[in-house]
Amino acid sequence: MKASHVVRFLTDALDLVGVTDQGHDKRVGIVAHALAGRLGLPPATRDRIFVAGLLHDVGVSSTHAHDHLVADDQWGEVDRHCDRGARLLASLDGFAALMSIVRNHHRPWSSPEMAALPREGRVEANLVFLADRLDAWVSHGLGARAGALAKARASLGTLFSPSFAPALDSIAQGADFWADMGRERLSRRVDGILHAIAFEPLSARDLATLPYLMAAIVDAKCPYTAEHSFRVAAIARRMGEAHDLPGAECEQLQTAGLLHDIGKLAIPDEIVNKRGPLDADERRVMEEHARHSYEVIVRLPGLERIAELARHHHEREDGRGYPDGIGGTTLPLAARILGVADVFQALTQRRPYRPGKDEAEVRRTLADARRSGWLDATALDALDARFDEYWALSTGPLALRGLDPGLARLCLNGAPDDQAATTTSSAPRTPLPALSSRIVTSPASRPRLR
Repeated sequence: MKASHVVRFLTDALDLVGVTDQGHDKRVGIVAHALAGRLGLPPATRDRIFVAGLLHDVGVSSTHAHDHLVADDQWGEVDRHCDRGARLLASLDGFAALMSIVRNHHRPWSSPEMAALPREGRVEANLVFLADRLDAWVSHGLGARAGALAKARASLGTLFSPSFAPALDSIAQGADFWADMGRERLSRRVDGILHAIAFEPLSARDLATLPYLMAAIVDAKCPYTAEHSFRVAAIARRMGEAHDLPGAECEQLQTAGLLHDIGKLAIPDEIVNKRGPLDADERRVMEEHARHSYEVIVRLPGLERIAELARHHHEREDGRGYPDGIGGTTLPLAARILGVADVFQALTQRRPYRPGKDEAEVRRTLADARRSGWLDATALDALDARFDEYWALSTGPLALRGLDPGLARLCLNGAPDDQAATTTSSAPRTPLPALSSRIVTSPASRPRLR
């Protein structure tokens, strides 16, 4: 799996957060790359700015935060997603060079914090900030590129570096640059630039960390689902082992557990966090999340099997599930196991519309699910046989093979309203690790990200 595939996977997932305004991250990357080119920055610097633009909002999981960030220049919580995004990227050694840009991409050029950065770091972060604001101003409020460019020019010396004036004038005159920012065209432009970048190969550690990183992003969307993906992964893997599935299939179950709810990033917060029952329209929107998960995961080479498991984790034994309405033995055993693990963990966890269920209530609900044809009897038998073990995985201290505790805490501290206490875990809440200062400067001779 190439680094370019990972970048595209992450930006595709992050784009879901915009719901009806998808493409912001890709547009920011393209605009920042173009501005850097017009300023004559070295190829390696342009490429680093481009990838940082694609991933600048990696710390945003909720539609509430996204909407504020694109519509409100003075939103008081802007630093939160910058800090969290930098800490998330710190978990991937290959993306260490992006941390400073992401951490500082909302700081005004004239701020003391920016003045303390090296000149190169100031320029890179501020270019991403300029691209971010240009896209926000075009998409919200000003409505036309002329108005957005005029506002950007008026902000030179305060929000943005005065040295950016020639680049702004250049893109203002290039009508072709602004033409066709539609979804398909946008994706092709992103792929074209990514293909030309000479990325350093990602380490085995980074590739192994990626699913955990994505789970931390997803689980931070709602304070009530903090740690859900991590716990589903742990339960599903253990159930696979109890079924004597091959080791590779148990690994797939764990990865599918981590990634199964990526599609919920595309569901508006008001639906995910609703305190009462969903109406029919809201239910239809919610049920789209399994398909969204599949569409993002399947583009990542080597994860096609994982994508299928994520797509089918809400299918039913009786064939009345979604999105495809298949059931029985048509569904692979691994998909049936994942479905049971997902339901079981959700039942034990507090949700906005109900408290977490106690052991007796969970047992009754699962018995009803067996009788009604909701959940697979074979998988339920395995769960019943080791109920106490799975209960501990779902409600006790978080225990998942390969998980960095610091990364796990980001789904708690990054939750939309800091309600980390709503998680079922009794694991101690220790402070986040200090932000790493590892910033790798790419050689000017050839564009590379380290």
